[in-house]
Amino acid sequence: TPAIGVHWAAGDTVTEAARFRQGAIDMIGGHPPVDIWLQLLWLEGPRTPSGDRTLALATTGLAPFVGREIEFQPAALPPAVIGDRVLGTVVYLLANGPVLKDGDTLGVSENERVRVRHRPTGYRMGIPVFTLAVERLDATS
Repeated sequence: TPAIGVHWAAGDTVTEAARFRQGAIDMIGGHPPVDIWLQLLWLEGPRTPSGDRTLALATTGLAPFVGREIEFQPAALPPAVIGDRVLGTVVYLLANGPVLKDGDTLGVSENERVRVRHRPTGYRMGIPVFTLAVERLDATS
């Protein structure tokens, strides 16, 4: 059927038909077309005590694959870093299934870990989430 685009309802995304076809080919090759399936929702967080801006990031469209969305808790990190943490977690979950346990940490660096928590709901009511929160470790930890 001729089409100019595809609406992916779970992620509330619209993708050009040719890009959707290419995404299907990429998926067969082991590269999930995350940009087709997911929408990233950026949220302004509270200012830090020193006045720095914080951002949060939530996914829409991951739940059909792993039963939960991701909500990255407000952090004073550059948007590219937050996006990298979330997209890395999405790709990991798509490849391995919902294997992240409540309380697990994702290794980011010697001084930074991202703690995973399971919550029955997040910013959007009634949607189960993995919350991701940055934890800074001191040099003695």
